[in-house]
Amino acid sequence: MSTRRISLEEAKTEELLTFCVEILGLPRTGLHNAKPETLRARIAAAGYDKDYIELTEVPVETQRVNAPKAEVAASPFRNNLPANWSGKRMRVMIAEDVSGEKGGNNHVYVGVNGFPVHIPRGKPIDIPVEVHRVLMSSVELQPIKDPETMAVTGYREVPYYPVSTLGPSDSFEDDLSLG
Repeated sequence: MSTRRISLEEAKTEELLTFCVEILGLPRTGLHNAKPETLRARIAAAGYDKDYIELTEVPVETQRVNAPKAEVAASPFRNNLPANWSGKRMRVMIAEDVSGEKGGNNHVYVGVNGFPVHIPRGKPIDIPVEVHRVLMSSVELQPIKDPETMAVTGYREVPYYPVSTLGPSDSFEDDLSLG
């Protein structure tokens, strides 16, 4: 993998978002639909003072997999799974987010021990069980309010993404992408 240097002013929204989340470690919440100016401001607020960003390029063989069904068995995604993964898969569907707050119709990014996976929304998809575990553990805290005073009395965990688990999968039909 090679590193690419991009001027902060010329960087695209997705490049700025990737830098914020993966390099600076900023939470992805609230950044999905952010404008480039907002992302640049977040980068500056994080104390980053250079006029460029550096991103690692993903090799071609690990980029988005969109193979016809006849070629799925030779898919780069399948061949590049970490060796310690079980090979078992679950069929899930992540609903599209009409509110636009959690990425809208963008793919959902899931990282498992440094292995990145992008899951498309709005259609059934087979994912490794290791990715399924992380996806199902993805929660956010919502305040619990007293109905009379509207004061926050505590917090509860709720699923971050609207995921439906459709069951185990015996086939290998995916539209996942890496990187």
